[in-house]
Amino acid sequence: MHADAAYVNEAFRTGASGYLLKRSAAMELLQAVHSVMDGNFYITPIVSKEIVTALLKLEPSRLATIDDLTTRQREILQLVAEGFSAKAIANQLRVSHRTVEFHKAKIMEQLDLHTTADLVKYAMAHGLVTAP
Repeated sequence: MHADAAYVNEAFRTGASGYLLKRSAAMELLQAVHSVMDGNFYITPIVSKEIVTALLKLEPSRLATIDDLTTRQREILQLVAEGFSAKAIANQLRVSHRTVEFHKAKIMEQLDLHTTADLVKYAMAHGLVTAP
């Protein structure tokens, strides 16, 4: 119904595979259904120019790399990957448990990782620890 890029973005973000407007032709609906059934996404040409324009205006985001982490963050990442708890890391580094949790959260945010398992895999992939 809405040709605004924000609506289209929200629709796809919440799981849509296609986006048409009420005023789209019946043949376009058929084309969209076939496209989605083939595993593709479909956006009506009526809004595609606006979508591409909005995408081009976005600044490219750059994820941090292992080289962007501070020495302390790398140290905490390594200890997490080695299986130490936040409390054990805090005792070893002589900092508070909350400081360790803060660093861990910051590392996850910077590297776009979401679980401790992701941190372990990342650390292993970057040579901070080796597989057992």
